[in-house]
Amino acid sequence: MQRFQVTSDSLNIRSAPIVNEANQIAVLPKGCIVSKIKNSDNDKWWKVATILEGKTLEGFVAQKFLSPVTKFSIKTVLKIGEIPILQINGESAFFYEAGMS
Repeated sequence: MQRFQVTSDSLNIRSAPIVNEANQIAVLPKGCIVSKIKNSDNDKWWKVATILEGKTLEGFVAQKFLSPVTKFSIKTVLKIGEIPILQINGESAFFYEAGMS
């Protein structure tokens, strides 16, 4: 399943792919990670699953408020600045000059 994160300040997860006060399941906070299950009949909505406050939720969200979760290697990030600051087991770690700590 593809993973996405909420980009708006909050996002309603609903029991049906339509805005209606009666179908609101919960409010997802900005940065919440959801897994896309499928598109709905309306391309503006996706069925997703997430965990919120220890509970697994499934429902529909407006996809325009989601952004793909980007996978990256920490080794790639650590070598960007080429400034050695730590050596463990013979391998140097590097940090970006702009203030990564």
